[in-house]
Formats: sequence, C-alpha cells, structure tokens
Amino acid sequence: MVWQVILCGLLTLTESGDWSAIIKAQQLFHEVYGKKIEAAKTPEAKAALAKELLELAKKETDQLAKRVELEEAKKLAVEAHAIAMGIDIAKELASIPRDDLPSDPLAEADALWLNAQSDEDKLHALELFFRVKEISPLVAQKWHERIDQMSNASTVILSAQTAKLFGSRLFYEKGLDAIRGWELPTDYMEWSATLRGGTYVVTVSYAADPPMAPESLFGFGIFQNEKARKPISYAMSQLGPSGPWFTVIDRQFGVIKVPKDGTYVCRFYVVRKHPDKLKAGLIVLRSITLSRQ
Repeated sequence: MVWQVILCGLLTLTESGDWSAIIKAQQLFHEVYGKKIEAAKTPEAKAALAKELLELAKKETDQLAKRVELEEAKKLAVEAHAIAMGIDIAKELASIPRDDLPSDPLAEADALWLNAQSDEDKLHALELFFRVKEISPLVAQKWHERIDQMSNASTVILSAQTAKLFGSRLFYEKGLDAIRGWELPTDYMEWSATLRGGTYVVTVSYAADPPMAPESLFGFGIFQNEKARKPISYAMSQLGPSGPWFTVIDRQFGVIKVPKDGTYVCRFYVVRKHPDKLKAGLIVLRSITLSRQ
C-alpha cells in the first residue's frame, strides 16, 4: 500500500523519539481509509471493516502501520459491539513493542478495568494484561474470568438498513439511515438475529416530531420463525415525540427473555395507534438495540 511505504520513513522518526510520526501516520491512514470508514454506517459494515483491518494488521511487517491499523480496527469493533473481535485486536496490539508502557503494566491494567467507563477502556486494560509474561495462577484466573464476562456480554443492533419491511409505504432512506413512511398500523418490520439465551433490554432509536403520532403503543417481540404469529417473548411501550424534525433519541423500550441460544425473528409492530392521530404518521426508526444483561 502507498501509505505504508511512507510510514517506513516515519518509523525511523518514531524510534528516535519523534511521536508526531504517529499522528502523521494516522493522517495518512485516514487519507486512504477515511471514506471507507465514513461509509460504514451499520454495525455489520463496521464489524466487516474492523475484521478487514485486523487481517491486514496480522500480515503487517511495519510496526507503526500495524499499530495504526489495529487502533482503527478496535474503534470500529467497539462501535459495532463486536466485543470478541475487539479482544482479538487487543491481543494483536499487545504483540507490538512500545516505549510508553507504565512501569507496572499489570497494576495499571487492573486500575483501568476497575474504572472503565466503556468497552474501549476495558480493551485497553486487556492489551496491558496480554503484555505481561509472568502472572500468578490466581491473578491469571481473575483476568480470564473478566475476559469471559466481557465475551459473554452480548449486544445486538437491528439496523434500519437490514430490516425486512412489510407495508406498501415503508422505505429505507439512506440519507437519514432510517425507515420512513410508517403510517398504517398494519405495517411492521422484522429482522433475523442470532441471540444467546438470557434477558435483554430493548432500546429503540427513533425520531417523531409533534405532528406525528405521539404515544402510540408499539410492540417488539421475538418469534420462532417468520410464520409464527405468537411471540416467544415481547415488550410493549408508548413512544412520544423526540423533538423537532429530525431529532433522533434512544428510548428504553422494555425487556425480553430469550429461552436458549438460537436464530430468531425479531419483529417491531404497532399495537394501537393513538386515536387522536389516526391520520398522522408513526415514528421514523433508526435502530433497535438488544443488550444482554
């Protein structure tokens, strides 16, 4: 790659102590990949690009180029909630020599984990842990339990772009990255999703200005298959206005229970349209997030 040839020269500067080379490397990376990253709107697209960068980094011989590729891959993995991939990226990052490590990486890793505010903070802590060569069995067990806990946490994002639409007026608008044209209470949308057994909090990301149908009652359920009419588990909630057009908000919708690991049909539908707004539209949907507890 062209940008990697330039990085060869920057690596010499980095080794001599000029850390501005990393900033320059990041700028060069974004000149090549910036548009591709910007185009990755959905969690699926972000995860695919993160995997592409991870595989590229594994073959990389230039350590500075590898570091930049992996850091960008980690950001995408976090945004896509692809935590298992993020852990693999942290392992790969730990293989890169660095001069700016703390004097006690394990203690710093523990502090980072305990004070983590995000998955990215936890992945940074894991990178430091993976760098430590000699660890007592008790400490190693604690960290492996943390890794299992992080791996088992499951977040699934059902995006507007990947929804299957049922309704003559429903359509996906790329510019808004949302489903529009939801006017009829008989219309609905669904996704096929692989879910682990457990309890999930459902969060809806949507827009609805005051002229639309505030406080209509919506339902979200998981079904055994496309032909099933009765949900295995479901939640219902009213969704009010989000603000002036086009304001998107996240609203906790309810809780569902998945009986066991498997692939399910997830369906979002109208239970009852607000009687005073029968001629108005319904919400504009951006995404639905399922967060396993």
